[in-house]
Amino acid sequence: MRIWRADASAVTRVAVVEGSQAALGPTQAYVTRMGGAVIAVDLATGRTTRLTGARAPESPTVSPDGAHLAFYDFVRDRLSVVDVATGAVRSQKLRYGYAIEWLDNQRLLFRSGSTALVYDTELRRIRRYPFVRMYLQAHVGDRLYGTDRYRLRSLNLATGRRRTVAGLTDRGVVDLVGVPGRPLLEGSAAAYAPRALLTAPSSVWASKGFCSRRRPSMPWREITSSV
Repeated sequence: MRIWRADASAVTRVAVVEGSQAALGPTQAYVTRMGGAVIAVDLATGRTTRLTGARAPESPTVSPDGAHLAFYDFVRDRLSVVDVATGAVRSQKLRYGYAIEWLDNQRLLFRSGSTALVYDTELRRIRRYPFVRMYLQAHVGDRLYGTDRYRLRSLNLATGRRRTVAGLTDRGVVDLVGVPGRPLLEGSAAAYAPRALLTAPSSVWASKGFCSRRRPSMPWREITSSV
């Protein structure tokens, strides 16, 4: 895993760390190792420290303020939340879990099977949304977005209402990214077309709430659209 820092004058390599997945926080990056550890990397100095252990940590996700790191151990079926400052770990056994999304500094949403569960940093369950058939996810405002084959779906976190927002021209979406501070725009479910389309090699184009990256049949191109 290679970690870089970019500024106006240069791109500098911060560290090279053995691992399988990574997440960026305000001052540190976190890298998971399948052998059983979560490594913290200081983004200013590149110094690495072992934050905590786990048999098979995956889906590391940092809270917006950088105070907590959440990850899932898929061998032990445990969701864990680490206090970055103290190293204290809280964990809870949850079967078949994946996809963690922080809703704010104190709440995280965790997908377990077809349900979406909201916890606080003490792993006390706050809410449950039954049968949320969406893959991937991006949080924008009070909505959670995900894909269902050729459909872009949204979940209203306040009411629990689910709806189809738009159609997708390709089902091969590889990532959804929420864009902070952008307005939330939801089109009619009948408007089965993205509002804008950009094709370029290795492009990431974020606008109007969130962006998605889709890989069509030609592997050297990426199609990115915004809604």
